[in-house]
Amino acid sequence: MSTMKFLKRIMSKFILADTNKYELPGTNGQYFHLATIHHGLREYMYFGNKYMESYIEEMTGGTLSKIEDDQLWEALTKFLQEKKVGLMYNHD
Repeated sequence: MSTMKFLKRIMSKFILADTNKYELPGTNGQYFHLATIHHGLREYMYFGNKYMESYIEEMTGGTLSKIEDDQLWEALTKFLQEKKVGLMYNHD
């Protein structure tokens, strides 16, 4: 399957569940929530910081973890861009 077809297929299944911006507890205003995305039973969180950097991570069992799948990460960034949510995207 081509990358473009994969991205279109997976993006059609994302649900933008929450776009409320709020400071994350215990970060002294350094980090804030920008969006929550649902995809089936999976949940992804989109965060930013005061330095205009942003992060997308998967919530698994109450713990945040890095998204290792580059195609999934790219699909999430494209979805957020289409929904006009965000700052910049970092995939370290």
